[in-house]
Amino acid sequence: EIACDMVVNCTGAWSSRVGKLLGTDLPVMPEKRYLWTAKFADPADDFTEQQYARFPMTICMAHEMVPYVKPEPSVGTHVFTIGCEHAVDPDWDFQPEDQDRVEPGFYAYDPDGYHLKFWEILADWLPCTEKFAFQPRPSSGYYETTMDNNPFIDFDPNFPNVIHCAGFSGHGVMHAPAAGRAVLDLVRYGEHREFPSGNVNLSFDGFHRGIRQTEEMKI
Repeated sequence: EIACDMVVNCTGAWSSRVGKLLGTDLPVMPEKRYLWTAKFADPADDFTEQQYARFPMTICMAHEMVPYVKPEPSVGTHVFTIGCEHAVDPDWDFQPEDQDRVEPGFYAYDPDGYHLKFWEILADWLPCTEKFAFQPRPSSGYYETTMDNNPFIDFDPNFPNVIHCAGFSGHGVMHAPAAGRAVLDLVRYGEHREFPSGNVNLSFDGFHRGIRQTEEMKI
């Protein structure tokens, strides 16, 4: 037991399990996702250093898989990360070791691998990516998703000193500064002030009333 005035549940894919400890149904679903890495197969096709540095994260929004590609210099020289949206069932009982487990059909050496589905779409948008060579093993982990792709940043309905901040549907790091400010407002004022729309779009009440806006940009 740890005595405290306020608790913030920001445990991502584990947040619904924390909610259960409180007897609260927190509808944040753990969904398995994969990220592939690739480089140009022929160095002659590769970008210059300046071109690589200026290459933006590119998202192909006109297809339901929403494939995207971005430079990933932290992984290696002129490496790109590629991913997409794909429908999966929530894995409510996943174990820690399941995060890194790659399921059959997701390795790039599989002749019918899943990456081929979005690679074709990506190459239509960006012809240069047709010349990519995928590294065999993707990385994997769990998204924390919600039905409307918006997070919950709100007080627990059963405990007034517990705030849930979870369910970012892939946007967690990008939203972190704003999420921190939203939590601060709840602690300080008991409501969303910096982002007033959060009183609807980030709340349990808005979710259960079906009035939260759906976030369309989910990848």
